[in-house]
Amino acid sequence: MAKKGTAGAKKTVCPIGKAAFLAVAAALTGVVRTKLGEEFVLSRKVLSQGTKIGYYSGGKLTVSVDGTPVKCQVGINVVMLDEQIMTGPEWLENPDAAALGKKIHGMIAGGESIAFKAMEFGTGSFGWNGNGKVAGTIGTKDVRFQVGVNVTVIGSKPEAAAAEAA
Repeated sequence: MAKKGTAGAKKTVCPIGKAAFLAVAAALTGVVRTKLGEEFVLSRKVLSQGTKIGYYSGGKLTVSVDGTPVKCQVGINVVMLDEQIMTGPEWLENPDAAALGKKIHGMIAGGESIAFKAMEFGTGSFGWNGNGKVAGTIGTKDVRFQVGVNVTVIGSKPEAAAAEAA
């Protein structure tokens, strides 16, 4: 359901309450992982004004929660923890980095090394969160990455629900 905000933009309100969501969301973690694997691709990025390199993907996905379609906002960030082993332009062109991105993407979707759970975020909104560390090789160098995945139910922030009730 959408409602006009103060600036005229439509705001999406979550069609399911927090308690109902949290009661079934843990069982849907595998479904969310599968959708992340099917609908998102990691792209190489130069981060933090060129001082960090890694991968990013984001967008929207819809998950059926007890038969109700629930729209979610996705953000996947993967940042190299080790000293930068190449420049940003080298990173963007390196075929080993491209292959490693596909491997890490598979780890996120497959559940390897990434703790993933349904939760309420500090903002009061809810969804799924995954994080962990993964290792790989680029050329002859072993490298480590910090992975962070947020899948936030759009409109689940308490202010959105309060605005709908008004």
